[in-house]
Amino acid sequence: MRLFSTILITTAALALAGAASAQTRDGFFIGGGLGYGSGDASTDGTREDLSQVGGLDSGRTGGLTFNLRLGKTLSPRLALGAELNSWFHSEDAADLSVFNATAAFYLYPYDAGIFVKGGLGVARAKFSFEGDDLSGLGFGAMLGLGYDYRIGDSMAVTPQIAYWFGSPGDLSVEGIDLVNGFKHNVIEIGVGITLY
Repeated sequence: MRLFSTILITTAALALAGAASAQTRDGFFIGGGLGYGSGDASTDGTREDLSQVGGLDSGRTGGLTFNLRLGKTLSPRLALGAELNSWFHSEDAADLSVFNATAAFYLYPYDAGIFVKGGLGVARAKFSFEGDDLSGLGFGAMLGLGYDYRIGDSMAVTPQIAYWFGSPGDLSVEGIDLVNGFKHNVIEIGVGITLY
């Protein structure tokens, strides 16, 4: 919770500090960052089924997040690219990691660095428990809000908040489905660096 509070305060301070500054955007960009995510999961069965999926039977739980984005600016207001979002949670002997990879857009409605992002793509879940690895692959989507606070001609500190959803479907090991209809969603807040 302390990490979440620190990221939230940093995000607000950077956004307020740079709110009035106009920015230029062109060419290619790459960015990455860390943060905190509140994740939840469900299956086609009952919530008790999730007691075998990283301890998520109790509802939303926290974990470390990582994101990576890259793309190209098409105009001062629009950029297109790809984004990878990931969330990790460990409890006792169980490890759950979920990933979304989306074709994304970044819309800058003002001259300052605030942007809206969204995308559609694929989602993957991997669950490791007592030596077994279950995994599944399916549909994913992402929507978020961020701010590029320029700290030089080619670098920005980028606080952001995002919601992403995935439906990896059945989680299986060696072709055997053990968890049916797995779905996840993560509310993520973090900060990173963007290079232009």
